[in-house]
Amino acid sequence: MIESFIPIAFYREDEEVARGHLRRSIAPLTITKILDSMPIQGRIFFLGKVAYIILDKTFPPENSVRELEEGDIFYWPLGKGFGISLKSHVFKYKVNLLGKVTDGLEKIAQLKRGSLITVVRAEE
Repeated sequence: MIESFIPIAFYREDEEVARGHLRRSIAPLTITKILDSMPIQGRIFFLGKVAYIILDKTFPPENSVRELEEGDIFYWPLGKGFGISLKSHVFKYKVNLLGKVTDGLEKIAQLKRGSLITVVRAEE
């Protein structure tokens, strides 16, 4: 059985800073590739109202959108970024919506640029 909501957690060093979920029905191909790449590790960067980690893999656009709500998790094909929307807004580029941060969004917003972040599949 394929899970619809896949729990994930964001860590800085050994401290969990946020939790969320990926929703397979939104972008099934991208989410499968993201899960195969986990754990994802990289430095966090901020661009306007989004935080993102640059990935070393490229995934094609899939059910792309520009409007993001606060806490949305997305993949940005143009920038190869796995990102989180810190505030609701219309993003300049089309992105693949993947899921939602459900806890700890404010902690992500407070991280220092360049902090090493790890994203893992979490236990429910």
